Amino acid sequence: MNRQSNRLVGFTLVELLFVIGIIAVLISLLLPAISRARQSAQTVACQSNLRQIGLGLTMYAQTHRDHLPPSSFVNNPDMGNSTLWHLALRSFLSKRGDGTFNTQNQTGLDFRCPSALIDTSAGQNACHYSVNPRFMPVHEVSGFGFGTDRISGANGNWPTFKLTKVRPASEKILATDGAQRLESDPFRPGEAADSFFNIGTDWAGNMMFVPWAQLVISESWMAGSLIRWRSMDGVDRNVDGPQGTGFIRFRHGKNNSTNALFADGHVEALNTRPDGRTEIRIENVGVTAR
Repeated sequence: MNRQSNRLVGFTLVELLFVIGIIAVLISLLLPAISRARQSAQTVACQSNLRQIGLGLTMYAQTHRDHLPPSSFVNNPDMGNSTLWHLALRSFLSKRGDGTFNTQNQTGLDFRCPSALIDTSAGQNACHYSVNPRFMPVHEVSGFGFGTDRISGANGNWPTFKLTKVRPASEKILATDGAQRLESDPFRPGEAADSFFNIGTDWAGNMMFVPWAQLVISESWMAGSLIRWRSMDGVDRNVDGPQGTGFIRFRHGKNNSTNALFADGHVEALNTRPDGRTEIRIENVGVTAR
């Protein structure tokens, strides 16, 4: 009997290393594509969330004499107990609960962005989006400790905008991705601020806000100005935590894109620029018609 017929046939070490090398090359080629596909899916899911929010705002306005909800209700007996815009919207859309903190876990709607970095899986009603305070301001009645109303300059209510008066609707932003609070936040860990009220700082380090004191943006120096992601004092505001609180969060793509809901219902991805500014103009967040 031929001895060679009894020998085991297998791979040599060189052949095995060659196959492993080919597999490694294929994996290196596939991983970026898989990562891009995952990011794309997360962006689509986020945009779907914002479209749902837009639908909810439209339905809310239709049953509230065309008015949008305030970003938050603070000790306002006319608006119910203290609550937030998204809790009121969840209750309105799901027809469950009264929209306040007392019944916030009775709705099944999820307003969490899949690209958010801080885990809020334990919080069913966590929200990763912030609304425009020019169209959905704070409603505050004295006694909660916030002092002067941030919108009107005095305690009391600033009337929310009528949806049909937000125009041109295709250019006005109602909501965007918002920077998250840290997991260690004692009140609302991982949630975004109710509204995106910050747009950076000037060269002296003074904070600049969405111009809620102005009813009409007409000054030539302001027209065409771009919202910043990096303050003029050089601080990166496109981050989660205290440094980014109240800012629009560009967390999609390569940490350079945000999804924005416009008043006409469409959702659009807007990007940052290397010079510290973004594609969002001041006209997109300010008031040009009442």
